[in-house]
Amino acid sequence: MMENICGVTDFLREKAKQRGADPARATLHVVPTKEEKPYYQAADGSCWRIYEFVENTVCFAAGAVG
Repeated sequence: MMENICGVTDFLREKAKQRGADPARATLHVVPTKEEKPYYQAADGSCWRIYEFVENTVCFAAGAVG
């Protein structure tokens, strides 16, 4: 899944650059771990990812489905 997220956001960032938009605001940017991985896997098996903070934006939390 992270490979797809990184691929899509990289593609969108390049498209934004080509049309003169600010790539930092055009799409999410995954922050890699110290090991250069796009996510961290904890000892309990849970996975975590973070994105750069974008000023003057709003984030809506998605609720659980089911």
